[in-house]
Amino acid sequence: MAAAGVRGQPEQADHTAYITPAQRDALSRLHERTRVPKAEHFREAVDDLLAKYDDVLKQTSAARAGMPGCKGTPARPDHDPHA
Repeated sequence: MAAAGVRGQPEQADHTAYITPAQRDALSRLHERTRVPKAEHFREAVDDLLAKYDDVLKQTSAARAGMPGCKGTPARPDHDPHA
């Protein structure tokens, strides 16, 4: 759990993400319709992605814990980041 930040909100870190114009436009439409801040949608998307790859994260942590110097598990072979 993150440390408390301003007004009891979780501490947050900056990160720049590059998205396509189509993604930007869709995110803007989603924001207009839901009035949920775009940053909140990004945080939700990151949470969903981390949940999707939870097994990979656990394997990597286990490999590092059990084998000093191990780089962890390679990326999922069924995932094409350019698709």
